[in-house]
Amino acid sequence: MPYQVPAQYFEELHGIVRASIEKEAVYAELESLAPLLNIIPKTNVYQQPVTLRQKALPLFRFVKWAVAAVFIGVVAVGAFMYNNKVEQFDYAAYMNVDQSKILQTISDSTLLSYMDVHENLISTSDISIPEYDLETSTSLIDQSSDEELLEYIESSN
Repeated sequence: MPYQVPAQYFEELHGIVRASIEKEAVYAELESLAPLLNIIPKTNVYQQPVTLRQKALPLFRFVKWAVAAVFIGVVAVGAFMYNNKVEQFDYAAYMNVDQSKILQTISDSTLLSYMDVHENLISTSDISIPEYDLETSTSLIDQSSDEELLEYIESSN
């Protein structure tokens, strides 16, 4: 094999690269090119960060858990009360209502404004209701068109 890597090359490579970067010439060149980059501290970034462990008081830890439990309880009770509302609607009061008395209490202006808003409910030009004389079945057949009779025969088979 014509190419061989020296022993321990990859283990020592990061040290060699770091040493060449930390030369004073590189810092002087960086100072002239970007002076703000020299303000950044030159520490080893491949270290585990130092954490400051604060000793929490046992009472403070208890208070945190108590506040969380109270908050969860309030949310749960609120959701329960919101979802379990019983609707009390008295349908019996509307079953035996005299509509003629109610219509007499409504003013004409209210009826006219309702008719203006709901004009499409009042006049529908595309719906026509034929008048049938339903005294005998032969009169119904006489008043029906051939297409209606054929449609009835096809739908009944």
